[in-house]
Amino acid sequence: MTDATGTAMQLRLLDTTAQLRVDPDAVAGVARLLAPFRVGEHSEPAVIRLSLTHDRDSDLFRAYRDDELLAGANNWAVPFGAAMTALNRQAIDDYTGLALHAGVVAVDGVAIAFPADSGGGKSTLTAACVRDGFEYVSDESLCIDPASAAVVLYPKPLGLSYWSRTQVGLDDSALAFPPGRGEGMATAEDLGSRVATGEIRLAHVVLPVYGSNPAQLAAEPAQTALAALLEHSFNHYKLGERAFMLAAQLANEVQAWTLEYEDPVAAAQLIRSLVS
Repeated sequence: MTDATGTAMQLRLLDTTAQLRVDPDAVAGVARLLAPFRVGEHSEPAVIRLSLTHDRDSDLFRAYRDDELLAGANNWAVPFGAAMTALNRQAIDDYTGLALHAGVVAVDGVAIAFPADSGGGKSTLTAACVRDGFEYVSDESLCIDPASAAVVLYPKPLGLSYWSRTQVGLDDSALAFPPGRGEGMATAEDLGSRVATGEIRLAHVVLPVYGSNPAQLAAEPAQTALAALLEHSFNHYKLGERAFMLAAQLANEVQAWTLEYEDPVAAAQLIRSLVS
């Protein structure tokens, strides 16, 4: 069963209002990881309610959605990750704009997106770029405002495997909830940068292909960008024709690239050339 004690945090992720009730031991870490999404107590009613609890008798850490157990472990990293997965799924499902499966970084309002399937390296590549000084937008979704076609911030904590953290030189001591060899959650600040601010417009769509050393970029036609955007859309079916029109508009406004790489840090340095 969930624990009614703890601090109730009100969150706003895209169009979703959520409540996360947090055990006192985890408040500081959760507040740090979810800082971009914190809102006041008098926001709209929550459509999803989660809790993070610590059973001190068994020393087990758990995540719940209402009374449904999502995960339990001997550290905070696993249940927080499960809660974040539930929040992310709800936020993407509820979003009324166009959402595409991609990592996104920015420099001075100019965004670069990395559309990719799960396991395609987009979070690692995003982390490497943030480590290189890019501002962070998202490691999960390129969100587009349907009215303006501007990029909407969705700076959820970056989910990084042990391998990914090793690649970008991120030590567990920098994380709010050290995961050992499991997946850990990191903020832009953990990687030495910050979340992007101001108006952001998409300028480059980079299609990552793992396996080439040294890293190399090759320009692609607008049709390639359009195909990638539509292929990796989470919710184009909700917007109907408007989704296709938005994707076509973006494809005509951006430059598409194929990125072949092996070392994500070297790839990030090459990507820097697109905005310098």
